[in-house]
Amino acid sequence: WRIAPMAAACQGTYLAYQSLWIGPWVRDVQGLERAAAASVVTAAAFGMAGGYLLLGLIAEAARRRGIGPLTVARIGMSLFVLVQISLLLAAPLPPALSWMLFGGIGSASMLCYAYLSQSMPPHLAGRVNTAVNMLCFVQAFIVQTGIGELVNHLGTPGHAVGLGLCITLEIAALTWGLLRPNRR
Repeated sequence: WRIAPMAAACQGTYLAYQSLWIGPWVRDVQGLERAAAASVVTAAAFGMAGGYLLLGLIAEAARRRGIGPLTVARIGMSLFVLVQISLLLAAPLPPALSWMLFGGIGSASMLCYAYLSQSMPPHLAGRVNTAVNMLCFVQAFIVQTGIGELVNHLGTPGHAVGLGLCITLEIAALTWGLLRPNRR
């Protein structure tokens, strides 16, 4: 239970934005036209693909140095929170770069699955990963729906409120995961 909350919080937010809310954010919050917004969504998708590739290379290099996948995941998820804070605070970065970083660094939560596979008995690893995966998708649905409700009720400020709530949940989940002692 140290891993599931941080994986679900980070990956749920990642999936919700990557699949639904980047376009509306860049149009409503960052004021981009449809064509420019589509380019930003594409940049985020390229960031996601590149993030998965780089994450694998980074995790392998870390493994050779005795650093496990959970440590790499925690660092990546912490960086992911910083990227989201930069979006929330409207850091002076080009939108395509901000969302490309979101797409690339947001993939770090996937390393939780590698950690769980390595730390569980083989006959339980698949079940554990499936349970965490289900939590991540449930969280993504909750985030997608919640942001939609916030935007419906608050208008454009609902985007910031939604992202702020996601960041708060992720920080709480990461803190829980860091403070709980390792059992293995």
